This record gives sequence, structure tokens and C-alpha cells, in this order.
Amino acid sequence: MDLLDYIVRVNPDGTFGLRVELFVAKERPADPKAQFHKNTLPSLGLYAALKAVEWPQEVSWVEAPATNRMLQLTYTVSRDIPTLDALLSTIDATLAATVPGIDEAVAAHAARTPHWEGGHRFTQEQFDNMRQRAELRCADMLAGKFPDPAPRPRVYWSAQVELQSGATGIWNRYRDQSVIRPLFGQLANPSEFVRRQLEDARPDDVVVVISGTRQVLGVGILTGRFDYDAQDNLPFYCSVEWVLTQPVELKGNPFLVRSPWSRTTKWLEVRAAYARLTSQRAALARLADNEVGGTADDDDETGMIEDSVVAYDEDASVTPAYWWLNINPKFWKVDDFEVGQEQTWTTHNEKGNKRNVYAYFQQVRPGDLVIGYETTPTKRVKAILEITEAAHASEEVEVEDGLGTNSADPKSEIITLRVKEFVREELTLQQLQQMTELAQCEPLAAKMGSLYQLTPAEFTAIFTRAQRITAPTLPAYTLAEAEQDLFLTTDAIKHLQVALKRKKNLIVQGPPGVGKTYVARRLAWLQMKEQDNRRVQLVQFHQSYSYEDFIRGWRPTATGGFELANGVFVDFVRKAQHDQAHDYFFIIDEINRGNLSKIFGELLMLLEADKRSEQYALPLTYRKEGESAFYLPPNLYVIGTMNTADRSLALVDYALRRRFTFVDLVPLLGTKLVQHLVSQHIPAHLATEAIQRVEALNETIRKDKNLGDGFLIGHSYFCTPPNGEGPAGWWDAIIQHDIAPLLREYWFDDKERATKAIAALQVDVPGE
Repeated sequence: MDLLDYIVRVNPDGTFGLRVELFVAKERPADPKAQFHKNTLPSLGLYAALKAVEWPQEVSWVEAPATNRMLQLTYTVSRDIPTLDALLSTIDATLAATVPGIDEAVAAHAARTPHWEGGHRFTQEQFDNMRQRAELRCADMLAGKFPDPAPRPRVYWSAQVELQSGATGIWNRYRDQSVIRPLFGQLANPSEFVRRQLEDARPDDVVVVISGTRQVLGVGILTGRFDYDAQDNLPFYCSVEWVLTQPVELKGNPFLVRSPWSRTTKWLEVRAAYARLTSQRAALARLADNEVGGTADDDDETGMIEDSVVAYDEDASVTPAYWWLNINPKFWKVDDFEVGQEQTWTTHNEKGNKRNVYAYFQQVRPGDLVIGYETTPTKRVKAILEITEAAHASEEVEVEDGLGTNSADPKSEIITLRVKEFVREELTLQQLQQMTELAQCEPLAAKMGSLYQLTPAEFTAIFTRAQRITAPTLPAYTLAEAEQDLFLTTDAIKHLQVALKRKKNLIVQGPPGVGKTYVARRLAWLQMKEQDNRRVQLVQFHQSYSYEDFIRGWRPTATGGFELANGVFVDFVRKAQHDQAHDYFFIIDEINRGNLSKIFGELLMLLEADKRSEQYALPLTYRKEGESAFYLPPNLYVIGTMNTADRSLALVDYALRRRFTFVDLVPLLGTKLVQHLVSQHIPAHLATEAIQRVEALNETIRKDKNLGDGFLIGHSYFCTPPNGEGPAGWWDAIIQHDIAPLLREYWFDDKERATKAIAALQVDVPGE
């Protein structure tokens, strides 16, 4: 049904929370047997009308992720209203701010939808009946009889402030400042789910600072509430009194699923680790003094652990189960979601039959962890998911039982999950099948089904490999290696680095054969400090390339229909958004061969370095239901290459030129090239003489008023070593098959000049 709820929550400490929820049914499904009340459909127009209202500034609706049959808008007014009088005044203000807009949307939708029977107000009789039922339920509260608020138990939080175990830079900074700043600026902007957790943190809560999967850097007590500092790249902060500042390591990998800020279920292990350090016991006792349930003997490590259970989170002793979920990307493309965003999953298929191994759906519990694997055509591990609700009947579907009452349709049973974190390496099916730890893994052997159980060892093996905790070390790439690979000077390489970092968008331009694409990839490696090609995407523009290929568009399917599919750029940007601790590089070869305004569309503005944040997010031309606006993250770099010799190419328009910095590459026909040729078994005489003759040819081209610097012969023509033909045959093949056709094209109106230039490149090789 279409519902409007003003929900009051009484907190354990006697304060109040208030939120407004709007639930709107989607269009009637194709199944004619589906049971819907006549007032519920059609309502998509109402949803659009609600979103179109110009709401007061204080009204901030949050759009829920797309679910099976309902659309939802939520406005959280406050979670911490101190008194009943304040609550009543807040409700009055909220009604004044929301009801006119809701009336406006209902009237607009009703005018466009003659047969719609929704949007009616309660009659006085209906309202009186509801009031009587509410008065019976809340008699004590209305009489002023409030139970004594239960003391809020101390909550234990974990904060990820370092990305790799052993790194201590950020921790040292904030330890000295007596503050905690979770890594939202570097990992990802916080979702609504994480924001709620920040709001739940209170003074006297304990925060455990973690690095990597097992290292604890320190422990402190919150002395305030979280605030926001827009001037810092880690904007969310809270004051802390640091109590334990000596790093310790726990056994195993207790912090496998890392989050910038979350409740921790590992406080017992953390406390036990510090209790074993004699130097830390006095400080540790300060944490025990404030715990609900009393303190422990400083000299009794076991007693300290047992006493702390009283103050520990109620789910702390529950070990999560581990699962694998096969996700059909036609119904849920995980990359389009954000960390913390929820999705529902039905326990019955489209035909109403129970899914394979239905018992697994009954066993999942909140807090269980799930490997999210996208099936054909993706066939990759995409994310770590977390169960937030066990199997339950969807509130969206009810059926009449013939007695005038409604009950939940048993076939509408669902589980709810949220995206816990995205993986760094999207493991393929082939990679998973090659892992010895997964030899008996149930989902890899099964032919049908969606939800499977994993053992702790199997989950750990997949997780540590996908997050590159135990992955093979990638080859390092340093400035010294770049100097060896490229014929550029050290200063030239550093200049390229500075240009890319300054503007985040770089175009490397030059004549044919100067190694533009080769340089672009190695520039990416150099900034990453490793040869990680998963974080480098190469495409080539051409005259037929379009917005639909690059960003998003409608694509034909095997069944003869069409689907809205992401282009290569959007998919790659999603990866960068989900892993903002690492840099990502998008390389566009021959960037000036495409119609750039047509290809980039509305994203042209987002390329600017100072607009790389959600603040400047824009809706895509082809939007998916429930999708948030699109933005480019600060860890994304775009490198283009441009050939300056092709007369058929259009000039880059000024709008794009302003957003890129341009660097020229020139032929490098010096000592480094000669040394390289000698190392490839080219005689020194031939290498030296050949390069000198090419330099002379380039001087002729440079002075030609119809050619110039953009048409010089580049050094990459000569970098391929002989392949059995001998040095003389190698040089003759380069002249006849590579350079001669190019020169004939250059001087197409002067064949004699081209012939002389080709002849001048011939070099006599002694003994051949």
C-alpha cells in the first residue's frame, strides 16, 4: 500500500527519535495472480510527484535502494530529542514542513490519474478509532509514567585509519591531536548507514584503531560527538582521550572485513592482547573502571576478560556464518550500489517455487558475511556482503484470507543484505577454481542455486585473495625502472608526473612512433609504484565511438530485446569509487579521433580536478531506477594520447583542452637508443650510422613548411629487435616496410624527393 508514517522512537536513555517514511507501490507486475489492494496501483507517478516537490531546506529525503515492489523515501528529523515537550514541538514543525508538499504531490498525481483511488485522508471516525487504540497502547506514557531509562552500555567501535599493516602516518598525526578521523575521505564517502553509526557514537564509548587485518595501533575513549570539518580530506572527526598507544597484533586475521567506522565484535581479543603487556595494565584498568558491571583485578588477565562481557555488544559472542551468493547481473548489478546500501533477495524464484537449498535461506542471520559473485556474463567476485535481516515476509505484499483480514504472502519471503565492502581484485571463476583451499567448495561444484554455505577457511581464502592480503606480490615499478624503460631523461619523467598529479588529466601528444601509449602506461605504474594492470584501463577512440559505448546506452540482448548497459568508463569509475585508497588510470589512445563532446556528454565538467567529489555529482542521461548521481572520484586519472601527424583528425575543442594539461613527446634518437640497439645484437656501427641518418631525415622534415615537428620519425620504429633476419635485413625491412611508405605519404606530390630521402637511409653493413 501507499503509506505515510511519522515514526517516534523512544531511546533507551529516555530521549526520542523522529523520522518520516513514505512507501509507494510500483506498477502492477505481469503476474495476474499477484494480490494488490485496488488503492495501491498505479503509483509510480506519485513517487515522481513527491520527488518533484520543492521541499523546505530542512526536509532531506533519502531515497532507498530499489526493492522488489516498493519505493521508499525517508526523512530522519532527529535521533536525539531530549524531552517530550521538545518532541511535540518537533512533530508540529515536521508536519508543517512536510504535509503541504505531500498534499501537493497527491493532488498533482490525482489530476493526472483519474482512476487512482489513493491519496485519501482518514475520516473523523477512522481517526478516532486509531487514536483510541494508540491511547490504550500508550496509557502509561500519556499519564506521565515513564520507566527509568536504562543506562546506555558502553559501545566499542573500530576505526580503520591506516590502509596497510605497518603504516603509522595518519595514526601518529591524530594521536598527537587527540582526535579520531575515519578514512572516509580516502576509502569512500560515507553512506547513510555509516552516517547513522557516527551519530550513534557517544562520549565514553571506546574506539579501537586498527591497521590491516590484525594490528591494533591504540585504544581511546570518545570525549565528544562526531563533527564535520570540510577543510580536511578526512572530514569526520571526534575528540578522543587516547588510553593505550602501544601497537599490538592479534592472532589470525580478526579484522578481515574492514570498514572506516563500525561496531567491533573483537573487543575481548583486543583487551586480552593488552592485558598480556605488563606496561599497559595500569592504562587498561582505566577502561575497565567505566564499564557497566564493575571492574576487574589488574593482575588477573582472565578476570578482566570475563568481566568485560557485561559491557560487550550483545552480538559479540556470536560467530558469523559465511555464505556465497550467486547474483544475476540482469537483476542486480553490484557495481551500481554503494557501501552500506541494502538490497533484498527473495527465497522463492519468479515462479513462486522455493530456491535450491531453501534451508540455507532459513539459516542466515544478521551479521553473517557473504561473498557476492556475479554470474554470467561477469563471472567474478564483486563484493563482500552482510546479512542485515534474516528471512522474513516482505511488508510489501499481502493477500486476503477470505475472512476480511490480510496476511503476508509466504512466497514474498526475503532476506536483506547490504554491501559491506568492494573487493580490490575481482577474482574470476578460473582463478577461484585454481585455489587449492576451494577444492571442496560447494558453490564451485554445484550446477544450480544461488545461496551456498562456506566454511570459515574457504571464506578467509577468498577474502584475503580478493583484497590482495595474501595475493602474489606485484612487480614494483620505480623511477630507476622508468628511466631504464623509457628514453626520457629523469627530469622529463618527473615533469610528466607533476603534470598528471596537478590536473589529473594529461594528454601526451607527438608524432608517430614516439611511444605515447607506452609512456602512458608506465607513467601509471610509476605513480602506483607497482605494475598493477587491474587499475589501468586502455581504450581507443575512433570516429564511430559514442556516448552509449563510453558512458551508458541501450544494447541488444540475446533474446531480441534491449538492456541499459554501462560503458567501459562508468564500469571503471565504479571500481575507482569503491577503492579510493588506490589510484586508477584510464588511458584513451588516439583521443582526438573521436567526437569528444558526443562521447563525454555531461561528464565533461566532472573531469576538472576541483570537481572530483560527490558534491558535483550529475545524473546520467540514461539513469537506472534508484540510482544516485554520478561523480568522478579524486583517485581517478585520465591520460590521453594524440597523434599530431594525422591531417584527417579534428582539433581538440577548447572545452576539453582546458581540462587537460598537454605534454609533447619528441623522437629520442640519442645515446640511450644506440645502447638499446647494441643490447639487441645490432652492431654498434650500424646502430650509430642508422640513427644519425634518421636524425638528418628528421631535420629535413622539421624544415618543411608543409610538415614540421608533428611529422618527425619516432624512435619506436627501431625498438623491435631482429627476428632471425640478421642486422642488415632488420634495417632494410624497417626502411622498406615502415619508413618508406610514410615518406611517400608525406611527399605524395614530390616522388623524387621521397625517393632520395629513402635512399639516404641506406647503410652499408661490413661483411653482409
